[in-house]
Amino acid sequence: MKIKAWLGPLTAVALIGTACGGEENGGGGAGGGAGSQEGGSELIVFAASSLTESFEELGGTFEEDHPGIDVRFSFESSSTLAPQIVEGAPADVFASADTIQMGVVEDEGLAEDPVPFATNRLVIAVPTGNPAGIEVPADLADDGIKLVLAAPEVPVGNYAREMFKRLKIAPEVESNVVSNEEDVKAVVSKVRLGEADAGVVYRTDITSAVEGDLELIEVPPGASPIAVYPITVVGETDNPKEAQDWVDLVLSDEGQQVLEDFAFGSPAQ
Repeated sequence: MKIKAWLGPLTAVALIGTACGGEENGGGGAGGGAGSQEGGSELIVFAASSLTESFEELGGTFEEDHPGIDVRFSFESSSTLAPQIVEGAPADVFASADTIQMGVVEDEGLAEDPVPFATNRLVIAVPTGNPAGIEVPADLADDGIKLVLAAPEVPVGNYAREMFKRLKIAPEVESNVVSNEEDVKAVVSKVRLGEADAGVVYRTDITSAVEGDLELIEVPPGASPIAVYPITVVGETDNPKEAQDWVDLVLSDEGQQVLEDFAFGSPAQ
């Protein structure tokens, strides 16, 4: 399998082998929105960082079913990816962690009939041993708590702040925020390193790779919004058939099972 990641700046469009958030995705190569390469073509999928593990697994399936196609991923915050697409970054597919950032792409006529494909929910992550003794979301408002969130424009950061408003603890919690991170994987990393007492992340981000360093505190039903993930073929793709094939795989029974295996919910929820 040859899953790689596009991470170059818009002015240079360079491909490197490490996706944002520290996930390694293979070697580099020239980007260009499913352009031709020696030996085959590539499909470039821009996806929210919370989709890293599930989409990497689906990438292997896709490549087996499409000989000669290399799937390349850019995993970052949806609020980072959407403006990149609008500015002309080479992307064939966009999978967002919320409808707001999909709307940024849709407003520019670059989203081909986006459809929801998964849902997610918030949890509180604390370091192993839970040294701050956090038991419920309201404890995040206690004096002296060091909380790390994603930035307000990042979907998971926006969802977290909506949760605090619903719980009527937003001002107190905001005063405890010690950093605003660029995506959810960075929040997980800060908590794992003990640089915060807690962080608000998606349930799907408590993976087998990190669960030994974290404890999970559930958020009561109704306290947080349900994160709805839409996916679209990018309107300016040079590879519409393969891009649609990727969307179809994600929406298929096989794709939905992989997402469920990584703790995502059904889009019908």
